[in-house]
Amino acid sequence: MKLRCRNIFLVLLVIIGNRVHAALPDWPQLYDTSTVPALNVQLRETDWNTILADETFDVEVPALFWANQDGPESAILVSIRRKSATPINGKVSFKIDINEYEDDDPRAQGLWHGVKKLSLENGDDVDIVSEGIAWAMHRIAVEQGIYPAGHLPGKANWATLTPYLTQGCIAEPCGPFDLGEVFLVLDPLVYLNVEQPDKSFLKNRDLWISEETWLYKQDEPALPAEIKEAGCPEEVPNSPVVNALQCAPFIAGREGGSRGKKDRNSEPSVETCDMAVVNELVDMDILLVQAAIGAFSANRDDTFGNEHNYYFLDYSAPGNCQILPDPYALEARKRLHFPWDLDASLTKVDRNVYGDLQGNRRKIKLSQTGYQRLLLEDYNNGELAFRTMYNTALLEMAGEDFMAGLFDTLDDIQLVIGDALEADPNSKISSAGSHIQNVKNFLSERANIVREQVCLDNPGLNGCAP
Repeated sequence: MKLRCRNIFLVLLVIIGNRVHAALPDWPQLYDTSTVPALNVQLRETDWNTILADETFDVEVPALFWANQDGPESAILVSIRRKSATPINGKVSFKIDINEYEDDDPRAQGLWHGVKKLSLENGDDVDIVSEGIAWAMHRIAVEQGIYPAGHLPGKANWATLTPYLTQGCIAEPCGPFDLGEVFLVLDPLVYLNVEQPDKSFLKNRDLWISEETWLYKQDEPALPAEIKEAGCPEEVPNSPVVNALQCAPFIAGREGGSRGKKDRNSEPSVETCDMAVVNELVDMDILLVQAAIGAFSANRDDTFGNEHNYYFLDYSAPGNCQILPDPYALEARKRLHFPWDLDASLTKVDRNVYGDLQGNRRKIKLSQTGYQRLLLEDYNNGELAFRTMYNTALLEMAGEDFMAGLFDTLDDIQLVIGDALEADPNSKISSAGSHIQNVKNFLSERANIVREQVCLDNPGLNGCAP
């Protein structure tokens, strides 16, 4: 359905539910789940059709961008492109780059409410509520002290996006950013608004140190991690931590992670990491909680489940990009992991938290990735009791306080975005109330199953009945 311009303000008023029209807050409140940014993009119709059809996911086009809460007078020039998520009835995911044209047009700027990029997710694998509640698990784990103090994973809330289409410049000469006058406004669509890990992400957390910081993204399990931000010179090809961890499971394996079948003609597998060295270089408390959240949310397509869909942050020694930091003198310089792409969450309520059970009733075996095999072990050393740390985090998530936080978040979702979910024909959700109740039922059953699995594995843990 397409809306003419004269109807757009009424539509936006309905979508934001008559909430107070105050300006949007800056980071971190920008991602408060009680805030629903009503986002708008104005761009040429030809460009809109181009990015919708783009399957390279690289084509960027210019657009004016503003939040309804700030008013159209706040519009800035940005670039927008399609992301690789599968479309839902034509609704695709988008990446909005705030500073792409900062040096080319006075309407562009470096930051918008404290962020440089926006990642708008359509919830393609399951649905937008399931992906959103998976992000909420990380937030609640911070609030309840399951994550180590001071760690702040990515944040996320819900947003609407309304495209304003123009016919482009009609009076010569036309510049590259002459977008023309609006002639058509499309229906608002609901998205999950996920914080993008980049240099601004790190600076907002006081984690960026010039000439000592590296941010990597592990996207495909079979490919090396991609450097997204590097404060060190280009002639230094990798962080010293990456160079030190050229061992399994911290280097890329086969497609599908190290669980994949071995090819008889393939090169021999790489050496397994010395876990004492890993513990010196990697913040295992953070990695294990991130893994536990992925397991609790039944997400196989994450760090532990498939060895991808995460970012990690490395440091070098002060003043020398090729020397490891001293993790004993500088505890905060250990590798930090951050989750990404949680759209495969809440898939299988009885998924095993230690790997995948495969086979039939006669013969069932546990299939594990390299991360699961190596990191879910107790190494007869109190400092390396990784499996115990993992199990303890899972038990806390299955507890009353964590579950209450999840249920409160689901109630907030229904309150702040329920009507918009039902109005969006591409959200997979026809009844917000029924859908959210189904998610609550899934989580309740999941908590019971996780508790049973953990207590069977380690019955002596606090929280397991004697």
